[in-house]
Amino acid sequence: MVYTAVMGYGVVGGGVVDVIENNRDLFKKKIGDDIQVKYILDIRDLPEDKNADKLTKDFNVIVEDREVSIVVEAIG
Repeated sequence: MVYTAVMGYGVVGGGVVDVIENNRDLFKKKIGDDIQVKYILDIRDLPEDKNADKLTKDFNVIVEDREVSIVVEAIG
């Protein structure tokens, strides 16, 4: 499993999350492993969002998680 984190959840960051989630089979075929968004960093509270369980406001959660191997910075 390849874990990713996306920093910023606006138009670009949200699009990145959607691309990763909607194309998991393609990524698995191309890289030979499953890819999953583990964290989304954003300053807003979005309790109704479909990815609310992945949201964090703490950058250190991402930095300290050794399972995260890809970080996408999409902060405007």
